[in-house]
Amino acid sequence: MPTPRFIPYLGVGVLLTLAVLGKSAVMAVSAAGIGIALSVTRNAPLRSRLAAVVLGAFGGSLLAETVHTVYHLLGGETASGDDGFFYISALLVGAINAVAMLVVTGLADRIRSSRRAG
Repeated sequence: MPTPRFIPYLGVGVLLTLAVLGKSAVMAVSAAGIGIALSVTRNAPLRSRLAAVVLGAFGGSLLAETVHTVYHLLGGETASGDDGFFYISALLVGAINAVAMLVVTGLADRIRSSRRAG
């Protein structure tokens, strides 16, 4: 069984796998943002780690969508009638990833705390 500290990174790996299977660059960048946030805050208190997960998830998905939009503005192939839907979609992807990883990170912290106590 993986150590509790490793469980959130396993969750990021699952998100990355789902992103590859779904061919979703936005989801992949969101998951990568979460992974970076977890790595940077690995020794921080749980509250800071959870805030970093949310920021990484939303920051990653919005960054990916911004790059996508700039690509289209510079003449790349475009989808007609965007009207901002892609940003709403990016926010939803970030929210779903954040919620999933908040649960995983919180559970990993509970497991780590119960192992220390027992």
